[in-house]
This record gives sequence, C-alpha cells and structure tokens, in this order.
Amino acid sequence: MRTMKKARYSESKPGHYCLGFEHYAHFTSPIRRYPDLVVPRIIKKYLKINVLKKKRKPSSLLMEISEQSTHMEIKAMSIEREIIGLRRAQFMMEEIGKTFYGLIIGVTGFGFFVELENVFVEGLVKNF
Repeated sequence: MRTMKKARYSESKPGHYCLGFEHYAHFTSPIRRYPDLVVPRIIKKYLKINVLKKKRKPSSLLMEISEQSTHMEIKAMSIEREIIGLRRAQFMMEEIGKTFYGLIIGVTGFGFFVELENVFVEGLVKNF
C-alpha cells in the first residue's frame, strides 16, 4: 500500500498542487492540533481588517459568503448527479439485454426505482 508523505507545517505558501491553488490553507476542527486553532484566528483577523477597510458590516460579508457557498454547493451537487448518471449510462451501454438482480428502492405512480446488485447502478422502470 502506498501512502502520501506526512503533512508538514510551514509558514511558506506552497499552495495546493492537486487543486491548482496558489493560496491554500488547511485546517480542521481545533480539537487536537494547535495549528488547527491558529489558522482560523489568522483568517478571522484578516476578515476583520478587510471589513474595516471596506466599511462593511461583518454580517453583510457573511451573508454574501453564505449565499455564494450555498449556490456553489447546489451547483456542485447538480454536476455530481449529472456525471454519475452519465457514467452509469456509459457503463450500462455494454450490458443491454442482460438480466440483473435488483432491489426495488422506490415506487411511484409512473414506475419504480431499482438498484442493481453488484454493479451499484439504479434506475427507473417506467409503467407501460
């Protein structure tokens, strides 16, 4: 099993190679590691300074950030759903005509939803 190199704390700005970000900071809930407490403090101080410069209330900045975050999360979920659907369809193109065992996971007035065993594909079987 290959593992990634151990993370290293540094004051330099290496960015994030995989994400392609020039500026990047990582932190989690500050329950065990001191760096996870320091980074949010720095970000908070930075936001406070920028709010004062622009003479904006922190609540208006947070509202703007919240709205954009919500919008982007919905957009990401939609894209993810679409890609999963396309990949399932692509995978199943070679399986047309074959019989599969499945589990009915939902029933509607226009048909029922089935999840196929072993291939982790689900779909709608429409009423005729």
